[in-house]
Amino acid sequence: EGACVCVRQVEVMRDCCRIAMACTDGMVYLWNGETGERLCVMSRHQGPVNCLAVSGDSELLMSGGEDTKVAFWSIRTGKKLREFDNHTSAVVAVRFAQQQSSCAHHVMITAERNGTVCVRDFKTASILSNKSTHRGELLSLCISPDTRFFLTTSSDKTAHVLGLPNGEIIAVLSGHREAVTCGSVFPDSKHCLTGSLDHTLKVWSLQEEPASCSCVCVASMYTDAPLLSCAVNRKALIVYGTSIGWVSSACYNKEGKNPLIARLTKAAVEGTASDSHPSGLDSVSAQGSSITSHASSASGSTTPNEIPAGD
Repeated sequence: EGACVCVRQVEVMRDCCRIAMACTDGMVYLWNGETGERLCVMSRHQGPVNCLAVSGDSELLMSGGEDTKVAFWSIRTGKKLREFDNHTSAVVAVRFAQQQSSCAHHVMITAERNGTVCVRDFKTASILSNKSTHRGELLSLCISPDTRFFLTTSSDKTAHVLGLPNGEIIAVLSGHREAVTCGSVFPDSKHCLTGSLDHTLKVWSLQEEPASCSCVCVASMYTDAPLLSCAVNRKALIVYGTSIGWVSSACYNKEGKNPLIARLTKAAVEGTASDSHPSGLDSVSAQGSSITSHASSASGSTTPNEIPAGD
């Protein structure tokens, strides 16, 4: 209303009706997605709101901002319930992780631009882990569907797999030549996806051994522009966005000895690039791209096999 406001993040509630938006005017807006009615405005941040998360029961909303603060809100009343102000740099990601086991921790995660990630107990707010594992700025954070670990990406050209609730490093994903801007975890919680400014998407297989865990790159795809965002749905369909305004998708096929990306869709939706929203789906058409799978040989080396884009 009036001045131009950019939306940094959108979250849809479980009822698929209410929508929360984190905006650069310091506000979090809650809307009815069916009627377009604005339900409430949550205002506490002194600067842009970078990120938000909704609890599993859609009762609590957590927001993080450029003002280094994290606020907790009642979705039902729109009132602020609590605030954390112990961060030292802008908060760029917040997440709730409600683990499956009744004896496991239900935790909340906050991540700062300087790379520090804090894991807190959901009920007591006590700090379970507070550390920085990256050498550059933290660019994205996501939690595995089974809530055993979370994935962070950074300008230091790596992604880290970190265990919950203690934040220990499980694996370091190295292979990109530029900043890793985005990441996602597949529904099986055994494969990860990363996207980079080096124009590539990579699929990693999380291999658990008795004494350790490691991640091996099993597939990669080259796109026509730097990647800014990526996501994987329940059917392992990959959606990704790049810097020149197109949204594209790729189909992931787990059949066979090695999991491979099977085909790319030619369909794409034209968008508008936005410097003010680096995590947006500003992407390029996948038409003309190629996919490379890495099939491990007996000696442990990998042999690239190019698969042309499909219809």
